[in-house]
Order: sequence, then structure tokens, then C-alpha cells
Amino acid sequence: MAQQLGFDFVDIKHCHGYLGHEFLSAHTREGKYGGSFENRTRFLRECVAAVRRALPEPSLLFVRISATDWTDGGWDIDQSVELARRLKTIGADVIDCSSGGNVEKARFKTSVEDFYLSNPIARASAVMAECSRLASGQMLTAAE
Repeated sequence: MAQQLGFDFVDIKHCHGYLGHEFLSAHTREGKYGGSFENRTRFLRECVAAVRRALPEPSLLFVRISATDWTDGGWDIDQSVELARRLKTIGADVIDCSSGGNVEKARFKTSVEDFYLSNPIARASAVMAECSRLASGQMLTAAE
């Protein structure tokens, strides 16, 4: 459908507390979509694989994740790196990294300036997975 409308990429949003993002932190959820890393990432991996199969070449597949929930014991950058590696092997072309949105009282552990100038989230997720990356979020002024 995206190609019929003139788009040459699809962007799967798996971030900011949307339903899919909630699975990544579902440590206490029972069943095949909760508990272990393998289970918590299953829904997104299944979505990426299905979309990739349906996309005509040379369409690109972007996946936007919240690379950290900014909370102890929650979704973090190390897990995002591993997820990005796996997503690349099943057809994701670009990992679009943002953060937060799933935990109400999360505390950001970096300044806005550091987030954009060095962006350790996007760099870690993409470089470790050897795929392209984007970064977004925390824009507070027009200059940003």
C-alpha cells in the first residue's frame, strides 16, 4: 500500500509507550510475549519480518524504538543494541532511536545538548548493529 501511495519506505513505530513498546519492558508478563528478552522482543521481530516480506524491493524499512526507558531495571541501551542486531538480520534498514515515553516517573540521564551532540543512544544502537540510524526527541527550541 505504501508504494501505491508513492512512498518508498515504511516506518514501524515501536516507541513512546505505544502498545508495541510496552512489550519491551514486560518483564512480569506471562506467555510468549513477556519475561525473557527473546519473548519481550518477539512481537516487534514478528512485525518487522512480516512487513519486510510484504515490501517490494527496493523499499526501505525503518523501525523507531525508544532505546531506553530511563529507569532502573527497564528497557535500556544494551538491550536496544541487541534488538537492533536482530532487526537488521530480519530486514530492518534503519533504526530510528528516541527514548522514554513508557515510564511516567523516568528521569533523563543526559542533557538535551549531549543527546543531540553525541547521541550515545543512536550511536550505540546503530553502530553495534552496523545499520543506519536516526535520532529524535527532546527538541525544546526552534534551533534544535
